[in-house]
Amino acid sequence: MVQYISLLSAKMSQIMLKGLRRLAMFGGIMFSLSSSHLLAVDNNTKTEDFGSKLESATWMNEIKWHGFISQNFVATDENDFLGSSSDGSFKSNEAALNASWRAADSLQLALQGLYKQIGNANPKGGRVDYAIVDWRFLDNFTNGAGFRFGRIKNPYGFFNETRDVAVTNTSILLPESVYVDYLSQLFHSSDGAGFYGHNENEYGTLLFNVQFGRPILNNQIISTLVGNPDTEGDISKERGGFARLAYEDGAGLWRAAISYAHFTGDFSRGPTDPLYLRDGSLSIEQLLLSLELNWNSWQFVTEIQRRNTELESIYQSMAGPFDIVEKGLGYYFQAAYKFTPAWTVYLRRDEAFRFKDDRHGKEFALGNAHGTFAKDTTLGFRYSPSFEWSFAMEVHQIDGTYWLPNIENPDVAAQQRYWNMFLAQIAYRF
Repeated sequence: MVQYISLLSAKMSQIMLKGLRRLAMFGGIMFSLSSSHLLAVDNNTKTEDFGSKLESATWMNEIKWHGFISQNFVATDENDFLGSSSDGSFKSNEAALNASWRAADSLQLALQGLYKQIGNANPKGGRVDYAIVDWRFLDNFTNGAGFRFGRIKNPYGFFNETRDVAVTNTSILLPESVYVDYLSQLFHSSDGAGFYGHNENEYGTLLFNVQFGRPILNNQIISTLVGNPDTEGDISKERGGFARLAYEDGAGLWRAAISYAHFTGDFSRGPTDPLYLRDGSLSIEQLLLSLELNWNSWQFVTEIQRRNTELESIYQSMAGPFDIVEKGLGYYFQAAYKFTPAWTVYLRRDEAFRFKDDRHGKEFALGNAHGTFAKDTTLGFRYSPSFEWSFAMEVHQIDGTYWLPNIENPDVAAQQRYWNMFLAQIAYRF
């Protein structure tokens, strides 16, 4: 056992050092680019001429530009996550550029293009992350309300809308029990319409969001939802609804929220799909409770989620088609301590169960029992020396493979129940 631990430590150390060197190179390049940008801005302000003054009078100058970029490194001793992490993986990164323009006091337009890579999952490359027309018809000292149309970020939990902006997160990986990376596109945004509002009083602010639309799907998400990595089927008539009611304390000491999500769609099997797959329908229903407490330099966050998944007549046996119903449970508790304004250390316990009444998978007969649960203990730190820059490292000790992606671990029998993971991140925003 001692010899095994020594070999494992040596392997992980080699992989981590290789990854940290590449991250350091990435950070040096980003720092050089940001310095060049600041120098260019300074020179432009010093050489302002009549042409630039004329341009400043146009509406184009009223557009606000922002963006972010981040690069992660992942290493595991067993299994693969976010790429071939057993050899060290850099297949976890994102970059975005967004623009917003207030066309009138009550009308704002916003657009963001996003490049994102999540391991070996497809699609890789750029896409429109959101494109919003925001009409705020009520806005005074105590109340506000409006409509949003277009491709809109879905209101769910504390972190769904901002999960891609690494600098704003405490940890590198969000809790997989609630914010599953390989399903992030399904729940992140949708094409539709939403209604929002808030009410402020002397104690705090009450906020609500309701949204309906068409979720964004791809082949990878379809295979994950159906539970078959080889399917070439399609989902049509997909519909999604989201609602969130939240309250924020006026002094910033605490906030709480309750969120609801419902997704439905019709599945059509592909021409080369296995014979046990057939046309049917599926649905996902999620309920999430969220609570955050802030006390001096401490922050405590917890969220608990119920997830019900139902596949109707998609699978069949010799006796005919049958339904699959899964009632899952997930929750986490995270404590973070800010030593200084720049340094934060955090500890999290995250647990997810495919079957809430069978948390050890003893009654599961279709694969490894440890594929029905995942218990993750995370320890990490984040260093944010400025508004723009952030650096983080964290380690995970994991029991179970529930949220381990089959696309990177196709041999289910070879998946290891106990595994460890190391992550490092460099992030920048402007």
